[in-house]
Formats: sequence, structure tokens, C-alpha cells
Amino acid sequence: PRHMMFPLDTGARPPFSDVCFRLERGPVVFAHGVLLGAVSEVLRQAIAEAAVAEDAWVVRVHPSITHASSLRYALALVYGQPVRCPFPGQAEHLWELLLFAALYCLPQPVVDFAGDLFQPFMADNVDLCCLLLSFASEGVVFPMRLRQAAADTVLRSSGSAVQAHGKIAALPAAVEAMEALVFPP
Repeated sequence: PRHMMFPLDTGARPPFSDVCFRLERGPVVFAHGVLLGAVSEVLRQAIAEAAVAEDAWVVRVHPSITHASSLRYALALVYGQPVRCPFPGQAEHLWELLLFAALYCLPQPVVDFAGDLFQPFMADNVDLCCLLLSFASEGVVFPMRLRQAAADTVLRSSGSAVQAHGKIAALPAAVEAMEALVFPP
């Protein structure tokens, strides 16, 4: 139905929306709690625990998600809207799209699609690969192919480059992902 379409390009509040996602900085993003709760147990729980303010449940988004456009696009995918990626070639936005999908356990096709968009940027981006591995080591589930690509990028980079970026903590996760390649669980 048209009233359930997600406004991708604006901060407008969709009719009947009852959930407000609040970024640390920037605009809020409204959505429909019943739809999100139906597709993600993590979102259902976050909505259930959220405080009500201004006639909507306010869900604070993980601080690593800073762009409202990444959040809006992830929600548009959940709503099933066939929309083009509004930020092709922007690795940081694509990372946030993937991170939101993985953190909040969105349906696997959404996570896979976000991974497909992000993967071409992994080979040259040690920082984002280290972030992916760090989140993975904390229990966030990313597709194995992305963990392997991130591990490969981190391991191919020199140790001094990784240390210079302050990301040395990601090395154990990189080694673990590579071991999973050789010795599948």
C-alpha cells in the first residue's frame, strides 16, 4: 500500500509511523514498528524497550551509524521498495548500511544485498575491514565471504600500517576468519 512506502529522499514522517530512530547527530527517521518488529527480533526488542516521546517510540541507533541516508536506505529495503542505491561509490555510507543490517538482524537478503554493495570497497580500505572484524569479534554476524575478504585485506596490509591505524586489535579476528576458511567449523 502507498501509505507503507518509505520516504527515502526526505525526512518526512510516513503516515501511521510509530517509531522514531534517533541518530547521535542529525535528523530522526520515522518508521512502522509492527513491520520492523515482524522482520527483526532485535528491532522488536529495541522498540519494546524504547521510551515514548512525541507519540512515537524513540530507538537510539548505534553510534557508529551516523548518516540518516544509510538508515533510510536500509529501511526502504526492509519495506521491499525496489530503489537504487542513493550513494553508490561511497564506502562509508555502504559500510553503515551493512552495519545497520547486521547489527539489527535484518532479513538475510537485505544483509546480503548490503554486503554485495560494500564488498568492492573492501580491498583498499583497511580501516573499514578492521571495523568489520572488530564488530564480528563482538558477535555481529556478517556473511562469511565479507569476513574472509576483510581478513584478507587486513592480513595483506603491513603490520605497521595496521598498528599506525590503531586497529591491531582486529588482527585476532582476521586470523580467526582465515582459520575458518582452512578449517571450516
